Amino acid sequence: MSEKPLELQRPYRDEEARANLLSYINSQDRGGPPVFVGRQDIFQRLAQDVEECRSNTRGSTCYTRVIQGAPGAGKTSLIEEIKERLDRGLGESKRTHDAVVVVGFDGGDFFREAFVANQIIEAYTGEDFDVQKEKASSKGVQAGAGGSHLSYESVSRERSLEQQIQSAGSLWKPVIENIPVDKDETVFIFLIDEAQNIRGVDNEDGKNHIVMNLHNGFDTTRGLKIVPVFVGLSDTKSELKKRGVSRLPRSSSLPLGSLTQDESEELVSGWMHHEPFGFENLFSSDDISRVSKMIAVASEGWPRHANTYLSELARSVLEYGAGDSLMLDLDEVFDRGHEHRLTFYGERVSSAGLGTYEDVIRAATKQSTDGVVLRSTLRTIAQDKYHLPALGIDALHEKAVGAGIIEQISEYDSNQFHYPIPSFYTYMQCDLAHVREEFLRKMRQQMDAHSHLWPEPKGLTR
Repeated sequence: MSEKPLELQRPYRDEEARANLLSYINSQDRGGPPVFVGRQDIFQRLAQDVEECRSNTRGSTCYTRVIQGAPGAGKTSLIEEIKERLDRGLGESKRTHDAVVVVGFDGGDFFREAFVANQIIEAYTGEDFDVQKEKASSKGVQAGAGGSHLSYESVSRERSLEQQIQSAGSLWKPVIENIPVDKDETVFIFLIDEAQNIRGVDNEDGKNHIVMNLHNGFDTTRGLKIVPVFVGLSDTKSELKKRGVSRLPRSSSLPLGSLTQDESEELVSGWMHHEPFGFENLFSSDDISRVSKMIAVASEGWPRHANTYLSELARSVLEYGAGDSLMLDLDEVFDRGHEHRLTFYGERVSSAGLGTYEDVIRAATKQSTDGVVLRSTLRTIAQDKYHLPALGIDALHEKAVGAGIIEQISEYDSNQFHYPIPSFYTYMQCDLAHVREEFLRKMRQQMDAHSHLWPEPKGLTR
């Protein structure tokens, strides 16, 4: 790959804009680009769910939604966007008495009843609940760092609510008593992040009564109208069934796939026009179009990966934009982005804790020519080559699916699995001894294969 450099039209010296761009780079692992595109079908469906839930009479249930997608599909960014749109009115009219509850967890813990009650009350009373701030402040208490006051208040209220819940014998009664809720009009949109990590309750066969309450609706929630939205990896729906969420129709699931080529280009173009970054007149329109197409191709439509390339472009702008040279080396930008993807895939596989089964998946992947990996092939390799016991194979396979390494192509076909992100398949086909060289070479080849799409920048020659 030998790409024409990106020419900056003027020195990039605005200190406030540079500080904003640096802040974006530093926060890239905790969010997506500052521009959100696509997913309109999901917003429209949720708006319909809220209104249908509002119009339901007692005895009916509100609709349970499952939004699931592969790592890098933009689930966290989607949750933030849903919350923002719900706050200002997701549907045609603004309902000021609705409330949005966002709950996130890392799998080490799940809903404590008092925790859930606290978040509903905070959401309804207008207190801004941020999952990451809550996690950070909780750590701050343990370490004696700043933010301990917030954590202390949160814990104190949860203890008080826990006493009320024990006394009432119900989670929902204390919630109703602590907020002036109009149960006929108010709808709570309950967004649950990382829902594939939901844990069961001890001695209840893996069931989780809070999740079951949310799903079963009015009678179990004491008349509160709650639209539960479970967001997680591709096995979230099957994990919810294990926790007691039954009778989930196929239509309940909203798959979160890749963005279209046009949407990806719109995302990048919006980033390059983002006002706080002070990019006005920094790039030519031809170069914006060219880089938008390049990142759309490189990212394969996955928002996380687009964010990676944009962050590397931002680093180059900050490094070279204030000096004498106003030409950015795009080959270097994309190679750095490819390497970040390589690290991301490696961390995903490593954190899954698959042990020898990782070698099994790699071996089966190398036998595949179309990205499809057969479970029967995985089982044969695991038994014949690695001598893994049958029961252990099934458990490790579920672990791989749960970690988002591979996913079932269809819920009706338990033999065929694939990598939803093409470059993840590429990564798993690479030899571990030469994985960096092979992966970078294949990614460069992918870019070269699409280079005919790039508009020619004016005034530059190869």
